[in-house]
Amino acid sequence: RAVPGEQQNYLTPEQHIPNEGLPYPWETCMTMAGSWSYVPNDVYKPTNELVEKLVDIVSKGGNYLLNIGPGPDGELDPTAYQRLKEIGAWLKVNGEGIYGSRMFTSFNEGDSIRYTQSKDSNTKYIFFFEFPTAKTVLTKIKFSKKAKVQLLGSKESVKWKSTEQGTEINLSAKMKTATDHVWVLKVQG
Repeated sequence: RAVPGEQQNYLTPEQHIPNEGLPYPWETCMTMAGSWSYVPNDVYKPTNELVEKLVDIVSKGGNYLLNIGPGPDGELDPTAYQRLKEIGAWLKVNGEGIYGSRMFTSFNEGDSIRYTQSKDSNTKYIFFFEFPTAKTVLTKIKFSKKAKVQLLGSKESVKWKSTEQGTEINLSAKMKTATDHVWVLKVQG
């Protein structure tokens, strides 16, 4: 680890997410609870926080190593199983914006919006940490006139338009039920 040069492996910030992407392969190593090993009655991070950390790390070009310390019997705490189930359910709907994705030209728009793109750059993903209840203007991404925009997990159409300020998105309140955590727009074309 951390040996510069051709044989360098991943650099691993522990319990920390860099403010921006790093110019080399990296992963954040972080605990799901408070400790690297088993601690009785440890406090686990909420699922929403874990999903937001995953999105933040991936949008910056990193990998997320999520540690869970098993108990003396080899089993995980029931809370850990619940968190994994909820993260898995979120990934089942929104995983295409995570798996195999790459950094977009800008990883974020403020504190609560992140971007990724497909390997071929033809598909962009926009992650909202908070559901946009009003019109939202995105200034760091432009849609082509023929862009197809959908909220993953929803069959409703997404209303958008280009303005002088940027790309204006308007999601209906019903779309909030698409997920319990981070909402993901898929933009093709």
